[in-house]
Amino acid sequence: MAIKNNLYPHLLQESIDLWEAFLPDHRDEYQGFDYDVRVGDGRDPGPNFAPNMREMALKLSARRIDVVGHHHDRIDIIEITPYAGVKAIGQLTVYPVLYNYSYKPQKRLQPVLITHDISPDIADSLSLLSVIVYKIT
Repeated sequence: MAIKNNLYPHLLQESIDLWEAFLPDHRDEYQGFDYDVRVGDGRDPGPNFAPNMREMALKLSARRIDVVGHHHDRIDIIEITPYAGVKAIGQLTVYPVLYNYSYKPQKRLQPVLITHDISPDIADSLSLLSVIVYKIT
């Protein structure tokens, strides 16, 4: 199967497969989705670079949320990864803060993880952080 980059920018094929396994059972819960959502400020290479290069560097280095799902009463910040470890916790902790900073939403933000498997030593942390977890088998 070809990678569907045009539908889901920057998602790897394994993540696309997880997302497409999730959608049939959950699509109707959402009003819509945004993909590859830039948040945060990015990294400025500094004044020694031309303004257009600095602007491009800022855009390319900004953090990117896999999927933002819009419910009627909340916004889901969705991380999709085949195997969830510490990196996923970091993203699910920081991305809602950056989304709030970048977009100032009026709705509550909810971190959501879609994965095949979770590192055993982070399961309790996901629960304590109130992350909604969908484990796709």
